[in-house]
Amino acid sequence: MVKLVQPKPFFLKGGDKAVLLLHSFTSNNRDVKQLGKYLNLNYFSCYAPVYEGHVLSPEYLIHTSPKDWWRSVEEGFHFLIKEGYALLLECR
Repeated sequence: MVKLVQPKPFFLKGGDKAVLLLHSFTSNNRDVKQLGKYLNLNYFSCYAPVYEGHVLSPEYLIHTSPKDWWRSVEEGFHFLIKEGYALLLECR
């Protein structure tokens, strides 16, 4: 029997700028962990939440909605604010 480990949010504290790392619909934050490590080595703090329902099985996912996932993103954003990072929106 294979033991599945539920993904957990990760926070890599680095420099004074932070990145909120978001994964795609069909994945979880493990898919952005390498990017987070790279950014962290380059003096960025990185936080990657786990979206509600994006844990282990599709059976759980179908009981959630985009509103639930967006709430997870907002909670991640507020986590970074509480850690002392300022809001900076940059559009190019």
